[in-house]
Amino acid sequence: MARLKIKENDEWYYAGYGPEGATGPTGDTGPAGEASTVTGPTGPTGADGATGDTGPTGPTGAQGEASTVTGPTGPTGDTGAQGSTGDTGPTGAQGEASTVTGPTGDTGAQGDTGPTGAQGEASTVTGPTGDTGAQGDTGPTGDTGAQGDTGPTGDTGPTGTFPLQLTENNPILLDSAGSADGKYSGIAIAGTAGAALAFGEVIYLNNDDSHWELADANESDGLCLK
Repeated sequence: MARLKIKENDEWYYAGYGPEGATGPTGDTGPAGEASTVTGPTGPTGADGATGDTGPTGPTGAQGEASTVTGPTGPTGDTGAQGSTGDTGPTGAQGEASTVTGPTGDTGAQGDTGPTGAQGEASTVTGPTGDTGAQGDTGPTGDTGAQGDTGPTGDTGPTGTFPLQLTENNPILLDSAGSADGKYSGIAIAGTAGAALAFGEVIYLNNDDSHWELADANESDGLCLK
């Protein structure tokens, strides 16, 4: 049944009733109801209490079995000072000779030049003649000098007879200078060429047709074509 509660002079009254009487004695506690299946809301967490004193350390437990998992490696410590070198051990027996050739080492510095050996005997083989160099430009003609006086005519020498016998140490002198290409000095003979020949080439006389043919300068004897 609902009642109307009214406040007057700081006191509460229920309508239709007088002032509230004293609280009666607490009745007997009723039997406990069935356990609730509904979890109430969690209350606010209280302030942390002061940390209590640390209790005494308990006895060390039995050592567990060895772990099969390797833990992470710790940082490497500083390298210790190097110890003194131990005595050298005995040299082992020499192995069999290797069948593999190692890489060739760098070429060493060139040694001093050895003394020149004795000169060999003069070669008897004449090497091939090199090409004739290009002819240089002809220089300007110099001024003609004044003609000297004509000398007196010498005495006429004795007429030679053939065969002419040359005396000892009295040679026939040839012109060794030569005024230009295509000039010659010496004994010459007229003949018929058996091929196209050029000045200065070595030739020989073919006994079959009496024609002069081109010779091999390295292998055959012959004459120089003039």
